[in-house]
Amino acid sequence: TKPLFKNPFKGWVQWGENANIDFLQNFNIIFVLINWSEIEKTEGVYHWEQFEHTWQIDFDLPERSYVFRLVLDYPAQKPKQWIPSWLLESISNSGTNYDTPEIGKGFSPDYTHKLLLKKHEVFIQKLADFMKRCRL
Repeated sequence: TKPLFKNPFKGWVQWGENANIDFLQNFNIIFVLINWSEIEKTEGVYHWEQFEHTWQIDFDLPERSYVFRLVLDYPAQKPKQWIPSWLLESISNSGTNYDTPEIGKGFSPDYTHKLLLKKHEVFIQKLADFMKRCRL
């Protein structure tokens, strides 16, 4: 009935969507998958508030650290789009749809596509700017 230990910033992490639930086990690292398509639905327009709300991020908790993983493809039973529609259209849906029992379903973009790489770099810079504003 007592917490075993407090995570020393390795090993045990909490998924972001459950970060504000009271758990028996203490944690101080929160792992968050970043869905680019939910943040930049329109090119150049960023919905950081929605991102914070969806993942229940509380940047005012000094004892917590966040691990952000920007995802372009994440297999699942029911695939969802991780790349913004405007960008998929711009790269002519360049990539591969897949559906395998071992992995799941999804879409793997052409990671060598020059426009994808360029827009990805821009998004990473915007994400870094957002984190600076949040004192991360």
